[in-house]
Amino acid sequence: MCNHDIAIIIIVVALVASLFVLFTSARLSEEKAEAARLAEREAAREKLALTLASYPNVVPRGVSTEELAKLMQSFRPAVFVSGRTELEQGDILSLRLEYIPDDIVPEIETALGPAIFTKDVSDGFSHWYAIVPVSHSRAAGEYGVTVRAGELEYEVNVTVSEYEFDFQNMIIDTSVPSVADATSAKAIAEFNEKITPLIPLISEERYWDGLFVMPVDFGPEGFISTQFGEIRITNGNQATRRSHLGMDLAVDRGTPVHATGAGRVLLSEFLLNTGNTVIIDHGGGLKSFYYHMDSVEDLAGTIIEQGTLIGTVGSTGYSTGPHLHFEMRIGEQPISPSMLMEPEAGIYSVQYGTIDGVGAAEERS
Repeated sequence: MCNHDIAIIIIVVALVASLFVLFTSARLSEEKAEAARLAEREAAREKLALTLASYPNVVPRGVSTEELAKLMQSFRPAVFVSGRTELEQGDILSLRLEYIPDDIVPEIETALGPAIFTKDVSDGFSHWYAIVPVSHSRAAGEYGVTVRAGELEYEVNVTVSEYEFDFQNMIIDTSVPSVADATSAKAIAEFNEKITPLIPLISEERYWDGLFVMPVDFGPEGFISTQFGEIRITNGNQATRRSHLGMDLAVDRGTPVHATGAGRVLLSEFLLNTGNTVIIDHGGGLKSFYYHMDSVEDLAGTIIEQGTLIGTVGSTGYSTGPHLHFEMRIGEQPISPSMLMEPEAGIYSVQYGTIDGVGAAEERS
């Protein structure tokens, strides 16, 4: 090979090397520029989102509030958290979703029981909240809860532990006419016609907000005569063994009974078995039941606030003395009413305050 050929080869190699350097430099410059643009765009998005969240009433000319809401949602990734996952029988699992597009309705799949998300809108964002029941009879063990929101999917693992329920032998004179009437075939048929269809009801609207309250004032002598989940038999007969699905509040006849939380009154009338009865739908599957009252207010079909007078304590229906049978359910699953009165209860563990650092759940790809 002559010197001329070698020179040409050297020149070609040098040109190729120069082109490679130029191409690589240009590519790196483009990547840096794109990264800078993305960072700048993200910073602008965050600034806009924070500004709009701080000043929700400030709407740029020509931009609707709905458009702003969608814009803000597109700037924020979805956030999912769960409440306490170490639960006892009768407890409640709470779930929370943030920044989900309006056209997506999240769904829940679990063996614990039926549950749905209810929606709130605040500062232009969609917030979803759900409560999942842990029944008094739910077997102890591990349970999975799957949440799907569009293409997103999350998994929560829940541990249910046994609760030591008390035992009660209820003595009742079954020859008393009112007791006989309350346990008659007619009474059972009436219960199945009036109450049974309402039990599995799960409405999409949530009426309540904040802690629930006891429906009666105990006064100096009132007490809980039968706790939730207590194992009960009648007159020593083991064949009558069953679980008490609410709590009995023993107070004086005529004591005012108030709604434990806001909701829609589904039923307010006298039934042979449960006596004067009120049932309130609080939304999202949560309902309260009030039995054996002396009198009831005519509120069926109305939406009432927490603390609204709904009746007075009595001993009507299948009852041994003045008391209020107070029961709470999510769908068909009975839950402990006391779990609704305690700020640290599972139902409230993701409802209020910031969501950072609360019960992080696993996102599945």
